[in-house]
Amino acid sequence: WYQAEYEIDGLRGEKIRWTEQSKEFKAQIERLAGDVLMATGFLSYCGPFNQEYRQLLLRNWQSENKSRSIPYTHNLDLIGMLAEKTTISEWNLQGLPSDD
Repeated sequence: WYQAEYEIDGLRGEKIRWTEQSKEFKAQIERLAGDVLMATGFLSYCGPFNQEYRQLLLRNWQSENKSRSIPYTHNLDLIGMLAEKTTISEWNLQGLPSDD
């Protein structure tokens, strides 16, 4: 009896976590098109530019998304989205500049 009650209590906690996680997934899906739009623009156009100009382009694209009511993640980490931290560290060790 006690084991069953313990399991049911555990599942109640999981339901709360799953519900919150489900809401976050829904919000991520709603922002996906805008995030992918910025990521593809970044990949296509930002490569040859320095970090300052890349940030300027990203701000312009965010303004454009906002003016067209395209949801996007406001603090999107495009570098983190497109490359693993270990890969970036390896690039830095090989002499490539940091994007900080």
